[in-house]
Amino acid sequence: MLFTSHQVREFVLGNDSSQYTLLEALDYQINHLKARVGNDIAPATIKSYEVVKRKVIAFLQSERAMEDVLLSEVSYQFISEFDQFIRVKQGLHNNGVVKNMQQLKRVITVAISNEWISKNPFAKYSCKIIEPKRVFLTWEELKSLEELMLPNERLARVRDVFVFSCYTGLAYSDVSKLSKAHISQWMVRIG
Repeated sequence: MLFTSHQVREFVLGNDSSQYTLLEALDYQINHLKARVGNDIAPATIKSYEVVKRKVIAFLQSERAMEDVLLSEVSYQFISEFDQFIRVKQGLHNNGVVKNMQQLKRVITVAISNEWISKNPFAKYSCKIIEPKRVFLTWEELKSLEELMLPNERLARVRDVFVFSCYTGLAYSDVSKLSKAHISQWMVRIG
C-alpha cells in the first residue's frame, strides 16, 4: 500500500483519522448525546449506548484478547462475530441484538461522516425486529390481580401501577413521569 506525503504528515502529527478506535467513537457519540440531554435526548438513550460500549468491551476482551480496536479494523466479520457474541455468550434474544446493533451502526455512521473510517462494515449486515406475540389479560385475570394480597408494600405498589396502566393504556415510561399535579388536574377535569 502506498501512502501520500499528506497521510505520512498527518500520521506523524497524530492527526491521522485511521488511528481512531471503536471505543473512542463510542465515547464521542455518548458525549455528544449527553450534551443534548434535556433538549431532544432522554437519559435512557445515553444508558443504552453505555450498555453497547460495555458489550463491545466484553467482546474485545473475551473474543479478541484486546482492549480496543482501530476503526479501520472493524469489518463485516467483526460485526458478525459481535452479533454472535451477544446472542450466544450474552444470551440476548433477536430484538435485543437488533437494538444493540442499531446503536453500534449509528456510531459507525458518525465515524464515517467524520471521515474516521472509509468503508461501512454494516453495508452487508442485516437484522430485523421480530414482532412479539402480545398476550392480553382477561377481565377476570385483571380483577384477580387487583384483589391479590401481596406480602409487602413495594410489590403492592408495582401491582397498582401495572393495573393503572392496564386501565389507562399508559406505558410505564409515561406513568413514571406522572406527578400529583397531573392527577389533581385530571380530577378537576372530570369533576
